[in-house]
Amino acid sequence: AINNDGNRNLIKQQIDFSNIVKEKNIKPIKRNNLSLYKTLPANISLNTKWENIWITDTATMQQSLTSATCIYISNNVYYFLDDRVSISDIDISRISYIEQQFEAAYQKVHEKCGQESDVDGNGKIIFLFTPIGNNVLGFFYTADKYSDTLTSLSGIHSNEADLMYIESNYLLNS
Repeated sequence: AINNDGNRNLIKQQIDFSNIVKEKNIKPIKRNNLSLYKTLPANISLNTKWENIWITDTATMQQSLTSATCIYISNNVYYFLDDRVSISDIDISRISYIEQQFEAAYQKVHEKCGQESDVDGNGKIIFLFTPIGNNVLGFFYTADKYSDTLTSLSGIHSNEADLMYIESNYLLNS
């Protein structure tokens, strides 16, 4: 979801985690592993706060911590908004549109590819709306499928969750 092929290839190269996985022999998280760092709250409802989320700046590839609040829940997704973005600045109806589009695609993907691994054991995917920048609409970060204890040995942090990062500007009021 990047606006040109040059940026797409650059971002793919910068966030390619597969070489580190091979070099360090890092194994994916087994479902609901008790040894996980797990910053994601065990019980999520509207307005649940999620602290200590690792965010990657797509321009510099540096990671920093932020927090987010659950603003919407659907059958298959928890929707979190980065706390650096004001809820009063977003158009919440855009979440409903995203939900409709995602739910339609989700069933088709399951029919063709099967279920996701559900590393965090909550039965849902997480959409985190956060300022991404660098002409990136959204991305999936492979490192989040691995234990933070192991990935941090390589200087990369994991949120240990089934997580999609989506540019928060998409939700802003017009």
